[in-house]
Amino acid sequence: SGSVTFGEVDETDVLTSSVAKASEVTSSAAPIPAALSLALDTALVITQTGNNEGSIDWTFTLDNSLVQYLGEGETVTATYTITLDDNSGTANATTTQDIVITITGTNDQPTITLATSGAELCGAAHEDNSITLDMAFEDVDVTDVHAVNVSWGDGIIESFVLPTGDRGISLDHDYATGGIYTIVVSVVDDATGADATSLLAVVSGVGLHNGVLQIIGTAGDDHITLNQTGNGSLKVHSDFIVEFATDSTRDFLLSDISSVVAILCDGDDQLTISNRINLDTIINGGAGNDRLNGGSGMNLILGGSGEDHIIGGSGRDILLGGLGADRIVGAAGRDLLSGGRLVDASLDEDTTSHLSDLVSIQTRYKTATNGEIDAWISGADNFFDEFALDLTDDEAAADVITSSSGEDWTLLFESDIWTDEASNSKGKK
Repeated sequence: SGSVTFGEVDETDVLTSSVAKASEVTSSAAPIPAALSLALDTALVITQTGNNEGSIDWTFTLDNSLVQYLGEGETVTATYTITLDDNSGTANATTTQDIVITITGTNDQPTITLATSGAELCGAAHEDNSITLDMAFEDVDVTDVHAVNVSWGDGIIESFVLPTGDRGISLDHDYATGGIYTIVVSVVDDATGADATSLLAVVSGVGLHNGVLQIIGTAGDDHITLNQTGNGSLKVHSDFIVEFATDSTRDFLLSDISSVVAILCDGDDQLTISNRINLDTIINGGAGNDRLNGGSGMNLILGGSGEDHIIGGSGRDILLGGLGADRIVGAAGRDLLSGGRLVDASLDEDTTSHLSDLVSIQTRYKTATNGEIDAWISGADNFFDEFALDLTDDEAAADVITSSSGEDWTLLFESDIWTDEASNSKGKK
């Protein structure tokens, strides 16, 4: 806004004023949009005070959204001419004053609006097939140049610059081995505005990742066994690894492995871990009627939906049947046994997809003192509250739960049957 003063020596003259846009120019490589040009026509308005002498106040108003396309430092300049007329009809009856308005763009950050790998769900991708990352973003600064960086989670990073105006990518990638990969994708404009997001690629197969042996099943019926050899190797026999037609096993040095994670997806799956293998293990059977046997390390086994048969090992285990009528058998060690399912206490959603939560649960129970477990059993403390989780009934399915030689913690629901090997398998409600 601003003001222009005026005066007229002919005291009888009555002055009137008007304003019109004289010109518009831009420093941007993009032309001035038609909607902006139209709005600029009437963006500057004037108010006159006084007839013979006085002032002309002007105000410039424009919808900010019309100039968001300007990049940092780009400008649109509009010149307006105020004309003052004494209405005498003579040659020098008018005078003018130009008002120059310059709009300077600031940087607007790009915003990622879409990111998908097509492999977020278990069983959707395999280690012998490519996955496709689709990413789209918005940036109202139309002339910005954008660099995209993709970290695939397997040590491979790709970076490239998009042609001006492009607002997305579609990129294929091959993973050499199965596993759960975190893809991080970022976009940066030429004024350092940036956005980033992460997503998962769950790839069927077998691979060793930062010391964790990851076994990712398929949507079909999977069969896996883990055995330890005398030369310090761990053999994974699986019918879904790439080389199955010529070699059904994949070998790893036992000394390289700190733990095992097996996510088996849908299907009637079978997984057996030799009692010779003393590694902490997390197993999620997923949907289907699964048979899951743990090794001698600390096992956290989730049956998922379906009628599952779960057997623990000689360590301190957590065996949870999930939805369906399950058969659960503890072994040596102070096990936590239940046919229920874990859900997020606030969202009432299954938590089995959150691997970090499962690792925390496993570690807490493994390192708990007998006194802490006694407090959980007595109800003085709630084990699951520490993780904002609930153990809920599996829709009244009749689970059969058998304790073994350890002093187990068994959590039963109304339809469940509990037996103890020491009681000759006589059922107890």
